[in-house]
Amino acid sequence: MIQRTLLTFFYLVHVKNVNGKLKVTLEEVKEEDYIENLPLDLSESKLPFIPTEVTVQNANGQPLASNFYNFNQQDQTLSISQNGQFFVTFSDGTQQQKMAADVYSYDFVRSIDLYHLTDELILTTQELPFEPAHVALESFGFEPVSVKATILNGQLHVTPKAEGLSILHLTGKNEETAYLYIESKKIAGQWAFLVSEDEEAF
Repeated sequence: MIQRTLLTFFYLVHVKNVNGKLKVTLEEVKEEDYIENLPLDLSESKLPFIPTEVTVQNANGQPLASNFYNFNQQDQTLSISQNGQFFVTFSDGTQQQKMAADVYSYDFVRSIDLYHLTDELILTTQELPFEPAHVALESFGFEPVSVKATILNGQLHVTPKAEGLSILHLTGKNEETAYLYIESKKIAGQWAFLVSEDEEAF
């Protein structure tokens, strides 16, 4: 069996005018030297409170040095300048919530996906576009991951059975309809969920 390894190279393109003619040269560079850190807007993460303090640990529970992340309390944004999986604890002095962050780079941009840490994801009408009356698994060209999704007392309960993406079709009491995209994965042995109403997020 032949195994192939895919290598990716990055180049800066330099264009100079030499004696009235354009000369193009390529300079090989390391991606990490030119990556732009895209801050995560915490207002889109639907935290139940406005955090005033953030701490970050790696997947082994060790604190991440403060020069590798930045929390802007005024703008409510978080940047992490190191790829990998992390645990992020948000606090407002009286409440706190621990979440998982998956930090990755693509096309010279480093982004953060924020996951809820729980064995059972429970979404209320505050996180959903309306109060759901019915939920069904959908498949758009691929099989959805096996999950258990039920409606209990107007809340959506989701329990994972495998890692992957689930597409849930929600229907409301007044025939409202919406699709919810839920990615479930294990991070440091714990179940984590990324939730979005936007298919492009995946």
